[in-house]
Amino acid sequence: MISLSLRARLPEAISPSDVLVAIERVVLEAEPTASFERPEPSLLACNTHPAAGAIEASLAGRELSLEALTGSAGPGYHAFVCTLADRLAGALSIRWKASLDPALYFVHRDFAALERAMLADLGATATQILTLAKTGASGFALALPAGLEVAHDGLVATPLGPRDRAWVERVALDAEHGRDVLAWPSVARDARFHRGVALARLWLDVRWRKPMDDRERALLESIVTSLELAHGLDATLEYPWGAWAECFALLGEESLRATRAQLKADEAAERAKVRPGYRRRPVRVTLSGGWSITIPGELAERWDERGTWMANDPKRSVWITSAEAPAGHDTEATLAGLPALEGQGDTLAMERGPIRGAVRFEVKEEDGGRMHVAHAHAALGSHLVVGTFLARDEEERETFLEMWGSLDHPDAA
Repeated sequence: MISLSLRARLPEAISPSDVLVAIERVVLEAEPTASFERPEPSLLACNTHPAAGAIEASLAGRELSLEALTGSAGPGYHAFVCTLADRLAGALSIRWKASLDPALYFVHRDFAALERAMLADLGATATQILTLAKTGASGFALALPAGLEVAHDGLVATPLGPRDRAWVERVALDAEHGRDVLAWPSVARDARFHRGVALARLWLDVRWRKPMDDRERALLESIVTSLELAHGLDATLEYPWGAWAECFALLGEESLRATRAQLKADEAAERAKVRPGYRRRPVRVTLSGGWSITIPGELAERWDERGTWMANDPKRSVWITSAEAPAGHDTEATLAGLPALEGQGDTLAMERGPIRGAVRFEVKEEDGGRMHVAHAHAALGSHLVVGTFLARDEEERETFLEMWGSLDHPDAA
């Protein structure tokens, strides 16, 4: 997949400790909706588009690197990152050297050549998918966020929705047919750009329930805004009217624009083949320690500062962390070294291939009501994972048992 990698040496007048702060400021000037993560003190991940991987700025002494997997969103995104790099060069008084730029766009700024390179790469990927599919392989994904696996009825999942085998075959023959999965197809922030932003968020981010907090409400409102911008620029494009109307319903908005979206959705209902939203179904997410688990799509996930993975929705909450037993421990020895699970009920054994584990429930009185709590652990060799689950509805016990029973690890293969 097309990517960009730039290197530069900081001048002596600039303190490395100030560089990432300056980069964050420049990125926000270029994209006010950007968000940032600092997984390490010397690494800044800048998220500027829902269909694109993060732009990563990292420091090693006085050496600054800027990297982005740009093919995930399209040639417009690659051009945006190059323009952003120009702004950073001016702000930091640096000169970039491209160490990876297959389309040579950073040097020549030939957008037509960049388009050709990205489409050729997409065509080659389609050919590879068909070759692998003939061997029985499945679960193909094209530029989905790292650590996310989704269920769908197509052959390959993309940030703008699944595509079937016929689509893959057309793209393998002529990559021009793959333009519909490019969320940022041109330099301009035109109707297709705004629609691409909305579609990516509908497919990847919306939990398809009423928002729990201001952040989830802001997500729905941003989707509505993007769709209105796109429709205002070009009303002839195809729009996800059903999902658009659902966003208004989830927001509890009763307005003329919400009514218009619902009327349009009713008109388009017969033409709509599928409703946007991978999270209408369960999704598989990656935990720490190489573990992964399938969870209801409605759950909102996050990591705390201690490395614990957490997820919740209005009905339930779950916390999962991993650890390593001493090297050489087999599964039984790892489990034997753990304290007994909390709770008063029976201990339920869990087995998935070579993975072994257990779950134990208890009921607690909390805030004037009953809370069903599950304590769980599982192991594979020296790999250990521990979880806690809370829900007010006793029926949610089955949900957690299904989740815990889906645990997997690469060493289980």
